Amino acid sequence: MYGVDIPSFKILKENVYALDNSSVYYYGIPIAFAQPSSFKPLNRSYAIDSEHVFLDGELLIDAKPNDFTFFKNNTNYSKSNDLLFYKKNSFTPCDATKFQPIPKHFRWATDQKCVYFENQVLAGVDVNSFLPVNFQYAKDKYGVFYKSERVSGIDVSSFKVVRGYKFDARDSLHCYRAASIVDCQTGKSQQKLTETEVDNRVSNIVQGWLQEKRQILARAQRDQNTNIARILNVMGKNAGTEELGDIKRFERAKKDSGLSLVTTDLMPERISFQLDILNTESVRYKVFNSSVYGVMSLEFDADGKIIEEPVYTSRGYEHRSYRPNKCSFRVGMCIEDFEVISPSVSYKNILEVNSSYQNGVWRRAIKQPNGSYVHEVFIYNRLGLPVYYSKSRDEQLEFEMMREDLKLLTL
Repeated sequence: MYGVDIPSFKILKENVYALDNSSVYYYGIPIAFAQPSSFKPLNRSYAIDSEHVFLDGELLIDAKPNDFTFFKNNTNYSKSNDLLFYKKNSFTPCDATKFQPIPKHFRWATDQKCVYFENQVLAGVDVNSFLPVNFQYAKDKYGVFYKSERVSGIDVSSFKVVRGYKFDARDSLHCYRAASIVDCQTGKSQQKLTETEVDNRVSNIVQGWLQEKRQILARAQRDQNTNIARILNVMGKNAGTEELGDIKRFERAKKDSGLSLVTTDLMPERISFQLDILNTESVRYKVFNSSVYGVMSLEFDADGKIIEEPVYTSRGYEHRSYRPNKCSFRVGMCIEDFEVISPSVSYKNILEVNSSYQNGVWRRAIKQPNGSYVHEVFIYNRLGLPVYYSKSRDEQLEFEMMREDLKLLTL
């Protein structure tokens, strides 16, 4: 684990949470913006500090600790003011004052006006006759629901959930797995598949996942210039300029200042920065990553140059310490001398970097040992923290992240 203070490290409730004098951890993953001095677990999932609410190690956005409660008969649901949550998903109910999870059915709830599957309102439901059957099926006088969708063609009067069979439910006409009709003897789809067809379906699922990931990055590459323009338009005068190489810029920073970025990916990650140390010699931010154990750091020297940071590579994230500093916030050719430091490996490297700046956008061409180039694009805020970053190789975008609120503008 990165950055753990061993003398002050201690494990909290039920071996789920831990903390040291500067950070809080959930199963070893640091919790962004959590305050160790006021941190308090409420159960194995929920926790609070003086300003935030957390669920399973992540910030529960828009929930406030002073009025946060969860339902004791169903902790999947929680409440803060008039906003309801199913796990991490917030929603506004039809009537917050009468909202209650349905006893013994942890995914269903009602407020006498509407019925909910998790955080989704069931359309066209008869509230008075609604009855959960189990964790995924429910019915009213008009028919049967599978999760939040009404399933057509089911005979509601004879419908029942079964156990010990190769299917989930049946009525007088058919047997069902999830919302699909299956053979009552085999539990399989009535369309018979050969072994080759089964293999092809599995292969198609895997290939589909990889293809979707490629398509996400291809769309991001196609829209990159448009998205950069939108971000710069929102940032306005808050975008970093060529004058970033000055530590005096941090005089504007507040002790709790920070931001979060999300990656452009099929399974997005969150990277968060939180101000840790601010003095005349250096400025350090704690860096939290939802896929990295421990806390990494971004540190600036007295001249405002980066001397330590986490960097995304094809192998994941690595922590770099620069000598004397990174070729950041400067234009032209530069030699970048650094050491990679991690709990398991340490090595040194030297890279040749050619940087340019134009209208709020920094571009870096990094020469690789084989003579090829990796191209990076940065937009910084006035403190020198990244609000947009991309990395391309052989003219193909392979990584992108941007500030969480700005991400919404590009969707």
